[in-house]
Amino acid sequence: LAITVNTPPAQPGGITGLTAVCAGQAGVTYSIAAVAGATSYAWTVPTGATITSGQGTTSISVTYGSASGNVCVTANNTCPSTARCAAITVASPPATPGTITGPASVCAGSGETYDIAVVAGATSYTWTVPTGATITAGQGTTSLDVDWGTASGDVCVIASNTCGTSASSCLAVAVNPGDPATPGAITGEDTVCVNQNGLTYSITAVTGADTYDWTVPMGATIVSGQGTTSITVDWGFASGNVCVSASNGCGTSADNCLAVTTLFGAPEQ
Repeated sequence: LAITVNTPPAQPGGITGLTAVCAGQAGVTYSIAAVAGATSYAWTVPTGATITSGQGTTSISVTYGSASGNVCVTANNTCPSTARCAAITVASPPATPGTITGPASVCAGSGETYDIAVVAGATSYTWTVPTGATITAGQGTTSLDVDWGTASGDVCVIASNTCGTSASSCLAVAVNPGDPATPGAITGEDTVCVNQNGLTYSITAVTGADTYDWTVPMGATIVSGQGTTSITVDWGFASGNVCVSASNGCGTSADNCLAVTTLFGAPEQ
């Protein structure tokens, strides 16, 4: 019986083509130089990828799935050569950034910092802030410095890489306009008797104020209402001013005062 022993072709040379691609990327070409004695070529690609053209030749076109892996090729006659492979990394757009940390209530004109954790696979970050606010440092990174204007709104960030952009992660921020206005006129008795009790002094609520600080003359006592728009006072013996200021997290207003005169003794008959 006559036996013919065939010699396999040589191993193909290096594969040319992209070694880093995006999930779903189409039309990615891989090629090799022709191998002497080869009559066909057999290519394999990673799981989920598809050879759309060129199988059996020295050049193929591939559409990728989401899995990394090897592109390999053998040169064949009646026997296959040793395979030549190239490792391929398949990347996807980054995930949506996590929770933004930083103050959700700020003062107009203040400077604040906002941060996120690093997002796997992201190469840059894009931040947006409300109209009137200014990014002073950190655009493109995971930490942002902002100088606030007067408008409330969302601080948002997206993560990006060469394969795409994530959805936005946002933090709603309320801007306090700053120090409250000086309280308006104080209503209440401006002429009182020594040791008169249960006197009421009040103001209209001030926009943006969280609390109110009242002061009374030496010897007088605020028995209720400190911190609110209305107080009850037990008077002493001294004349003086009943004053009030309005405050919030951004500061304190100027005082508004009512001069109160104390009367001593009974009137003459």
